[in-house]
Amino acid sequence: MLKHSQFVHALVLVLAMSCHFALTHAQTHDFGPKPGYRGFVDGGYVIGVGHYDNNRLSFSTTHGYQFRPWLFAGAGLGCNFVGDAQFLAFPLFGDLRTVVPLGRFSPYFDLKMGYSFGDAEGFYLHPAIGCRIAATARTALNLSVGYELHRDDPYLGEVPICDCDDFGW
Repeated sequence: MLKHSQFVHALVLVLAMSCHFALTHAQTHDFGPKPGYRGFVDGGYVIGVGHYDNNRLSFSTTHGYQFRPWLFAGAGLGCNFVGDAQFLAFPLFGDLRTVVPLGRFSPYFDLKMGYSFGDAEGFYLHPAIGCRIAATARTALNLSVGYELHRDDPYLGEVPICDCDDFGW
C-alpha cells in the first residue's frame, strides 16, 4: 500500500509540479500571435519538493511585446502564498517565451527569471513547457507544466544556485 501511495504522489508531482492555467490577451492572426503588445494572467498550484516541500498558490501577470510569431519578451510580477509555512513571496521577473505557431494548438516554452521579495527573498526561476489553445482570434488558454525555484538565501552571490545533493549528484 505504501508503494502505491508513493507512485501516486510521484505521478501527481510529475504531472502537476507547476501546472498553471493562463488566460492571454494577444493580437493574433489565424490564431497565432502577431507582433504587438501581449499580456498574460497566470494562476496555478505548485507542489513543493526537496527539503522544504512547501506547496503554494501562485498568481502572476506578465506584460511585454510579441516581436515575431515565435518570440515574446516581457516582465512581470507574481504573488505566491505558501500555506504550510504561512508566508508570501513576490517574484519580479523577466519573461522569454517561444511559440511554435501551428494554428489553434501551438506548443511553447516559457522562461521566467528574476528575484523574489517578501518572506522568501532570493533568486527566482520558472521554466515551463505547454500548449497554447486559441479560443478566439484574440484570446487563448495556455496549459503548462514547469518547475519553480525560489532560492531563499540572503548570501546568493556567495553560494551556488543549485544544491546538487537534492538531485543525487
